[in-house]
Amino acid sequence: MPWVISHARGDTTIHGIPKRIVASGSQWLITTLALGIAPVGYIENVAPAMRLQPCATPAHSPVFPVAQ
Repeated sequence: MPWVISHARGDTTIHGIPKRIVASGSQWLITTLALGIAPVGYIENVAPAMRLQPCATPAHSPVFPVAQ
């Protein structure tokens, strides 16, 4: 069953179960870890991320890897 998430840039449809999750803030990092989900990264301060262009490459994105 697909999930549709509405956000500031439109809608995103997710088909299936997500395999790679990024937490958008330390509160969501703590929540995902408490649920037994290890995110592939997190964004500590989402304000700069909101100004990124949709075509930004991961190398220029302020996403930090989570230590395993």
